Amino acid sequence: MTFSHFPDNPKKSLLLAQRVRKDSIISTIVAMIAYPIWCISDPYVVGEFAMEFITIRLTLTFCFGVGLFLLRNDVIKPLTQNYFLFLSIGISLAYMGAVGGKEVTLFFSLGLTTTFIGGNIIGFWNPIHSFIVLSITYICLAIFYGLWGYSESFLELVSDGLGVFIFVAPLSCLQMWIRYKSTKSEIEAVLSLSKVNQELKASNQKINQQKSQLESVYQNITNSVTYAKGIQEGFLPTDQKLNEFFTNSVILYQPRDIVSGDFYWWKETSNHFYVACSDCTGHGVPGAFLTLVGKMILDNILERKPDILPSNLLGELDQRFREKIEKTSEDHQINDGMDIAVLRLDKDKNEYLFAGAKRPLWLCRNEQILEYSATNRSIVGLIDKQNIPFEDATLDVQKGDTIYMFTDGLSDQFGGERDKKFLLKRCKESLIKPSNSSLENHISIFQNTWNDWKGNTSQTDDILLIALEV
Repeated sequence: MTFSHFPDNPKKSLLLAQRVRKDSIISTIVAMIAYPIWCISDPYVVGEFAMEFITIRLTLTFCFGVGLFLLRNDVIKPLTQNYFLFLSIGISLAYMGAVGGKEVTLFFSLGLTTTFIGGNIIGFWNPIHSFIVLSITYICLAIFYGLWGYSESFLELVSDGLGVFIFVAPLSCLQMWIRYKSTKSEIEAVLSLSKVNQELKASNQKINQQKSQLESVYQNITNSVTYAKGIQEGFLPTDQKLNEFFTNSVILYQPRDIVSGDFYWWKETSNHFYVACSDCTGHGVPGAFLTLVGKMILDNILERKPDILPSNLLGELDQRFREKIEKTSEDHQINDGMDIAVLRLDKDKNEYLFAGAKRPLWLCRNEQILEYSATNRSIVGLIDKQNIPFEDATLDVQKGDTIYMFTDGLSDQFGGERDKKFLLKRCKESLIKPSNSSLENHISIFQNTWNDWKGNTSQTDDILLIALEV
């Protein structure tokens, strides 16, 4: 007779069956140790029947060992072994109690009770089987006590000691039922937890796969952007030409990301030399694309108009840039563009003209800064400022002066003790060049000052500083 523990879940049934098998092995080993030990008491308890009872005990113990061997080798099932184990002990003790007489009824009743209590504690199976074994034992008790001619009534047998087994044994079966239900709940909880763990493991594997994919994509993008950095830097001019027109020059160029939205540009024509410091909207890849567009437009304008005024250069740059990137439409406005400062040097007259789109020019002389303001509009920029004209300013330049053009990344950097912006005022104070200091040393000191202010704060924007010593 078999009973399905979990009819709808074979895995749960398997775990419960494994528990039954393990406890069946333990119960058999305990029985093989405990049952023969009772032989010691038989000569003192039953006297003339001692040899018969000892023979029964040892024979059953040997059978228990055979059953254990067969069970461990999966020849018989745990259910078969359990039935044999408990019925053989129960029936043999019932027989011994009946044969031994009224005087030993309590002794063997306690033995039966101990068997059922111990079996239901150590062993484990469906409690239905415990009740079946108990019922068979009850029947055998009735048969044995009837065959051996007991004239006592049931109540007298109970009072003689048999009542201990009759009333306590069912409680042990009830205890088995409680253990069985509890174990089933534990198995369900373990399997539920196992299922959750498997789902978490699957989720982690999926996350790790996605992480690997993202890392691969990120690496590919990083490699592409790094390659783009080489292209962008290839578009930037070398300082060789710059040094032909100025006593000394230093470029401080530090992208926030791999590529930059700031760019410097200079170009010589037959009569003039142009220098520009530009800050395109944004940084990183979007800003870098705009720098390439801006550089190509500037080159194209000077090829057609080599003597163009800085203000007109900015005006045409604004128009061409707008056409290139198609900034406006009827229902949408984009404010991307660039802020730029342009300096033109007349090679014959040694005259300097400046025009700026939201980027000023500073002139340092005798440890003082003279500021040339820019027009308050950007290249492209807001529609409501498109009609504001760019204006030229003539620079009063003397030998030994230092010209600064820079982007707003310098002044907008957060840092310091209160995490505030560096600001133009601090830039101006830091860029005042002592008369006895070289330009390279002075810009190096300025960079250290700026880095100290920045500290561990992330770089806010691309930075660009062009320093030209006349």
